[in-house]
Amino acid sequence: MKLGIFGVGYVGLVTAVCLADKGHSIFIHDTAKEKIATLQSGGVPIFEEGLEQILHQNRNRLSFTHDARKVISECEIIFICTGTPQDEKGNADLSQVESAVNEITSHSLSDKIIVIKSTVPPGTTEQMEQLANKQTSATNFLFVHNPEFLRQGKAVYDFMNPSRIILGASDKKAQEILKNIYSAWDAPILQTDSKSAELLKYAANSFLAMKISYINMISQLSDSLGTNIDDIASGIGLDPRIGSDFLKTGIGFGGSCFPKDLKALENAAADNGVELPFIGQTLDINEKQGDFFFEKIKAYGEDLKNKKITMLGLSFKPKTDDIRSAPSIVLSEKLLNEGARVTAFDPLVRDFPIEGVHMVHSFESAIIDTDITVIVTEWDDFNQLFRAENMKRMKQPPVIFDGRNMFTLEEVRRIADQHPLHYESIGRPKVSSLGVKKQIFV
Repeated sequence: MKLGIFGVGYVGLVTAVCLADKGHSIFIHDTAKEKIATLQSGGVPIFEEGLEQILHQNRNRLSFTHDARKVISECEIIFICTGTPQDEKGNADLSQVESAVNEITSHSLSDKIIVIKSTVPPGTTEQMEQLANKQTSATNFLFVHNPEFLRQGKAVYDFMNPSRIILGASDKKAQEILKNIYSAWDAPILQTDSKSAELLKYAANSFLAMKISYINMISQLSDSLGTNIDDIASGIGLDPRIGSDFLKTGIGFGGSCFPKDLKALENAAADNGVELPFIGQTLDINEKQGDFFFEKIKAYGEDLKNKKITMLGLSFKPKTDDIRSAPSIVLSEKLLNEGARVTAFDPLVRDFPIEGVHMVHSFESAIIDTDITVIVTEWDDFNQLFRAENMKRMKQPPVIFDGRNMFTLEEVRRIADQHPLHYESIGRPKVSSLGVKKQIFV
């Protein structure tokens, strides 16, 4: 089929190349001309594991244009994958979605099925359908809400191996057409109304965020008691009613989804006179987790003024260059406010919005003569931190704060048995062999 895509962000571009891989001809539009120019010249404007390879494999099925009319004229089914960022009140900003709908309805000469993949508050798809069909009687527009469940860094894999496909619409014909498109995937398909599909997406994201905040909340108590949160999380996760996913303790969640979706859901509930206390508490716990980790660093350093602190990792998670709502932003601001000299390295992030953070382009140069090394994102590259040559690059003895519990206590203790070291993580006993005469990094 000929399918249109509005928006070449993480969702739009992944949707486009994966549908092309199933044999469809895809016409892609975005108002950002520089992104389209990059794609037309053979480049990829975002990083996503496996995306570039699958894009080039299906190059002959992909057309990129900043001319929306070309997409509208060629395609009877158009996916809207534009952003819904948080506005100043915490609501979902639907201006990009509404703009896309207006563009499609204004230039359509035939009936269309419009598929909203963007995460939108309950009732949005119905509102957009009413808006579209009010503008003209010559053509008919059917709307479907088809939420995405993609993890950044694993989005291509997740699209090609979905756990479920949700089709929310009032029109059964539109649902059946979308169901036919997705017949190439081996996954259960749930057909429901659009408002239920919209709430389902928010509810799923909120539940996962609450699970992260729950284990982070327990990690603070574990830290105080001197117990091991890794063992606690493992034991909880072995219960099949709970499962082990999203029980990894860390500095807190970030990204473009969880923070904004939680706030949008909370606001949508308030607009309907419903309180969702867990949602607000999830956000509060997440913020406090970052504060908790910073206070550990501050307590150890006492006076951070003029101390070199190296932040390893800036993206909100590994295998992406996305720093939206990343914990690194708030942490770097707090460190700078204490007078620290902050150096940072991330394998993918090249531009960081916090003035005063010194960006370097290699792991090795980041840790040279650093007073405190802070792991903010658990990139695989940082597994080499405890190699002898890297330990020697840091000021002696090395001081490491692990905001992702990247290393097991057993391996850290083995290192500390041979070399003076101070290591703190979250929800686990600290490992410190300072003041003990030992052979140093031979």
